[in-house]
Amino acid sequence: MGLLKSRTATSSEAEPFTVRSLGDYHPEYGERLAKLIELQVALSDLRSEAVRLEKQLGDTPRPKIRPAVAALLGEESLDERATLSARFREVQQQIADHQAAVALQSARVEEVKGKATIAACEAVKPEYARRVAAMVNALQSAAEARARYRELLDELDRKEIAWLRLGPFEPNFLGERGDGHIERMAREAMEHGYV
Repeated sequence: MGLLKSRTATSSEAEPFTVRSLGDYHPEYGERLAKLIELQVALSDLRSEAVRLEKQLGDTPRPKIRPAVAALLGEESLDERATLSARFREVQQQIADHQAAVALQSARVEEVKGKATIAACEAVKPEYARRVAAMVNALQSAAEARARYRELLDELDRKEIAWLRLGPFEPNFLGERGDGHIERMAREAMEHGYV
């Protein structure tokens, strides 16, 4: 059993709000990010292939006769290392090209990220405002309850009743009485137009 009593959800809370990805709020950002991911996956695959080729090169013995010498002798020479080396050089060049493309595409993604964030914030703002207002209202209710609680404690103290046996409880997480954690939050929410 939870410490706090659950309450029935209101109609606006019944449907959960979902924050979508930046690409959903700004299609150009989504396209650029998708291309970046595609390049990164390809780069990862190329790096894996390079590691595999390097291992194969290390495991493949050198031919007994160089292919050019074998050709002069009229013999067929199969140099598997030459094929692997050529592919390894090709993969290394592709890795370099992909690294350059990833760097360029990363810059292009960052270029539109600010606009995408602005679009996302504008889309989320009504839900954000609703939740800030709900939190401020709940905290103000807590502040009122704390004030009533404090009034009781003050009355007990005035009557010299040793109330500590009731179990002292001071809601310090709400800030000092009159200090204004709650008031400060409410003021900031009001300044931003959320309450």
